[in-house]
Amino acid sequence: MRWPSGTSGYRRGMSNHATRSETDPHETLGLLRRGRPQDLRCLEPHRVADAAAQDPKGFVVALRGLGKRCTPGVEMKPQDPAPVLAFLDKVAPLMRSPYVDYLRSTADFYQAILAVDVAEALQAGHIGALLGAVDARVQQGSPRHEGAAATIARSNVQGKIHSVVDRAEAARHFEEARDRDQDGIIASLYSDLGLMTYFGEVDSSSTADEGGPQTVRSTIRKLGDRVPKNRSSIVVSVDPRFFRIYAPHLYFCAQQLPEIDMVILLCATGGQAKELVSDGQRYLKALAGLNATGYPDNLFHYFVPVPKFVPERRTFYAAARFFAAPVLLEHYQNLYLMDADLVIDVHPGPFLKKVRDLPVAVPKTAGVSALSPWRRYMAGNIPMSQSVLETEFLDHVQNYLFQGMVQRDSWMLDQNALSYAVERFNGDVANVDDYARPFRTMRFMSTWETNFRKAATRSD
Repeated sequence: MRWPSGTSGYRRGMSNHATRSETDPHETLGLLRRGRPQDLRCLEPHRVADAAAQDPKGFVVALRGLGKRCTPGVEMKPQDPAPVLAFLDKVAPLMRSPYVDYLRSTADFYQAILAVDVAEALQAGHIGALLGAVDARVQQGSPRHEGAAATIARSNVQGKIHSVVDRAEAARHFEEARDRDQDGIIASLYSDLGLMTYFGEVDSSSTADEGGPQTVRSTIRKLGDRVPKNRSSIVVSVDPRFFRIYAPHLYFCAQQLPEIDMVILLCATGGQAKELVSDGQRYLKALAGLNATGYPDNLFHYFVPVPKFVPERRTFYAAARFFAAPVLLEHYQNLYLMDADLVIDVHPGPFLKKVRDLPVAVPKTAGVSALSPWRRYMAGNIPMSQSVLETEFLDHVQNYLFQGMVQRDSWMLDQNALSYAVERFNGDVANVDDYARPFRTMRFMSTWETNFRKAATRSD
């Protein structure tokens, strides 16, 4: 990820008489990152310029937080970009920042398309009004849309709109944005990182020449020789760090749900996986003794090494379960691929019974956030049955993943792959949220991860 290398991009220098409260960048950048309208109103433009000059990297991180409030297709609920836009209009003349210019243009486009019924346009596939709103803003000749960064913003927004009906045209706009983004704006601001791995077509013959997804599937190994106990299994893929954070919770769920198998796919070497499972087994024995519920015999561990050609390992951690799916469907009638950090709010048995005859289902995003193709279908809750193997759905997902995993800045690749596969599915892919899924996210899980990082830092 590329960051501003110095302070030369910011015109304003610090005032010689500024007090500490006026020049300390941490307070200023904190307010900027939160982006609340009341904070933006009280931030003086020169203080922001000074903070950017003192801490260029921190400034871009702060803009990352601000960008969530003014970028279409990010937040589930529509955000009013007007306060952000008014603030950026005041700050932009004081600095030469491509990040500010990009967000300023993006916020203006967002304000324009909110005047259209976005949800209806997305559902009906009528994108003319959305494109017209964007074009109208450009034709006004506003300084908000001058310069290279503003052109990137325009290509990005146009790509999102076209993706509703025309993948090839959307890919052309996204490619233009990537080609123009010499400052790494998209990667640094993060919200639209999916742009980096949105492809028009996937050359399956090319991936086949390189061994294709089979080169990944062939490295998946099972630890232990026990055979599956049930017809259905929950499947999670984790790296060693996430395993240590979430294994206690996953193990407890497996113990309490003996009628559903639990498969944990460790993205690690064989040696790492054996060490992790050994630690996990000690926990399981203690758990069995503590609550007298017994040692879960429905729990299975697999491992898969991260391929050497993958530069961004966490992308593979999220994608690995999709490579494991056809392997596991040789033993199970149904799978539920899910994020490791989800919790269960009611017994999942009735839900899994409702979806067991579907080839596949995905969570479909509604509203403005569906404007981003990499958020249109979420990858954290995917039920599938053996009948999915009679379709090309998993082939499309895996080929897309295999082509994109070589890219840097590839986070959200799995959801781009889902979008690609859903578009090519012969028929309608069901919305898993129509079946009252019992697997939920909880903000408290971020505390678990923070505490683990702190503990790991102390031990180092």
